[in-house]
Amino acid sequence: MAVRGIIIAHADLAQALITTVESITGPQDDLLALSNISLSREEMDHLIRHYLEDGQSTIFFTDFSAGSTYAVARIAINSYCRPGRVICDAISGVNLPMLLSFVTKRNNLPFSALMETVRQDGHRGIQ
Repeated sequence: MAVRGIIIAHADLAQALITTVESITGPQDDLLALSNISLSREEMDHLIRHYLEDGQSTIFFTDFSAGSTYAVARIAINSYCRPGRVICDAISGVNLPMLLSFVTKRNNLPFSALMETVRQDGHRGIQ
């Protein structure tokens, strides 16, 4: 089963990133956008809990690490993700190179290797 990605960002950034990724790679299953402009923390928490019920490994991508979007991801990881049950982690500073790396490699790498590769590729995308 491929690793799922959940992008949590301010305003319309999450959906814009998914739209851009899909314009390059084609439609993507299990790449979800959540925005704090249209959802409260409680609503985001409810949706995330629902998404994680199937046990699929998940990477949370957030726009930056000092805000409510990252806090929602960390709370979800601490509340719902457990080794042997649901494997999750979060990366902040989401960018297009990071997401392109994720969608093209998520079927071929184990979770920990995928996390490291996505981080490195996102960093390399900053010049």
